[in-house]
This record gives sequence, C-alpha cells and structure tokens, in this order.
Amino acid sequence: MTAGLIIGFQALYMCFVVALVFWLRNRWKKAHAESQHKISDADLFKLMTRTNHFITPNQLASTTALTVKEAKARLMHLSTQRVLTRYYNNNQGTVYQLKEEVPLINSLRADLTKLSNQDIIDIMLMHVDDYQVTIAE
Repeated sequence: MTAGLIIGFQALYMCFVVALVFWLRNRWKKAHAESQHKISDADLFKLMTRTNHFITPNQLASTTALTVKEAKARLMHLSTQRVLTRYYNNNQGTVYQLKEEVPLINSLRADLTKLSNQDIIDIMLMHVDDYQVTIAE
C-alpha cells in the first residue's frame, strides 16, 4: 500500500511540474505578444548586435520602453524558443546571448558553400512556422 501511495505522489508531482512548465511558457509567450508594440524582435536583435550579442533584462528595460518585468518575460520567451542562450552571472544576474548559428535541419545539405543565399532562405522557410527567418536562423 505504501509503495502505491509513493508512486501516486510521484506521478502527481510530475504532473504538477509539467503543468507548471506549460503555464510558464504560455505566460512568457503572452507577455512577448503584449510587448511587441514597444519593441519588435528585429529591433531587439539589432540592439543586441550593437552590444556584442549580450544583454541583461535591466539593460533592455533601460534602453527601451519595456519594464524590467516585461524585459525578463520577453527574454525568457526567446530563450525557450532557442533564439537566445541564457547565462548566469553573479554580478549582473541573468545574461542573454543572441545565437548566430544555423539550426540543424536534416534536409539541409552539409556543403553550404554551393548554395546561394536564396536557396538557404527557401530551405529555412520550409522549416519555420511563421514564414519569417530570424537573425539567429
């Protein structure tokens, strides 16, 4: 009986963790969508390229119309979408870095030197949901 009770609690705990992860991702996604009128993703990426591809939520909030809470949610959403890499720094807290690598796609040939820029964009557009290619891609 106690073994069944322990397994039941573990299953309940796992369901709670999964629900928490989905709730947080949806919360960050909603905050991202609500703050699009303040700064677009393209402007955010341009800002990050000027700061050597690194930015903190406080820096983002001080240079844009975003609040610190909105900046954190915005950067966390982009981090969960794997556009940004998140690092922890003892002095400044969380630091985000813009990824600049081509995502690994099975249909993309290894020899990119033989493809034109338009061919690469066409291949990438087949694999994105919103038909937009980001700076990271």
